[in-house]
Amino acid sequence: MLLLKGRVIRMDESQSTVYLQRCRHHIGEAIRCFRLGMEPLGNDNLMKFADHLLPLLAHSKNLYQQHDNQLLETVFAAQSRGDFAYLADLLQYEIPTSGIGDLLYG
Repeated sequence: MLLLKGRVIRMDESQSTVYLQRCRHHIGEAIRCFRLGMEPLGNDNLMKFADHLLPLLAHSKNLYQQHDNQLLETVFAAQSRGDFAYLADLLQYEIPTSGIGDLLYG
């Protein structure tokens, strides 16, 4: 059970599978959109990725580490600066090699 945005979310294995699939989809779409210069759509997909990632992190038996927190801060800092090429690089190359990547890609 997780309290997110004032709502209680219960997650079973099938729900976590759906969240994983949506995370993978949205991160892939965000990368594609940022690479193609479609920043508004990339930002939308990045937020959807984050919305699906948070419950997974809360339910993960593996504690995601300080490095993962710093990586997420770097991702959102690049977004706020409008550095979309670097943001796409972070999503494509850094996330998969992190604890978050372990969660997403096993």
